[in-house]
Amino acid sequence: AADPQALLSGTGVDPARVHSQWQFYQSLEPEFVLKRLTASLVPPDSVRLSIVNDRIVAEGEAPDTWIDRAR
Repeated sequence: AADPQALLSGTGVDPARVHSQWQFYQSLEPEFVLKRLTASLVPPDSVRLSIVNDRIVAEGEAPDTWIDRAR
């Protein structure tokens, strides 16, 4: 993310007069959820992850160890 102070540069706003509070945010948009899930689970090439009707779906074949970890 951009530095909040850098965003103020060139705006004519005195940074000393600005109060900001930044928090960690994770979008719940399906494409972002799927990207985080794929990075976390690292499915084998034989598995396809998708989101259908707000549910995560895994299709394909995978070793039992991966399936146990994914659950």
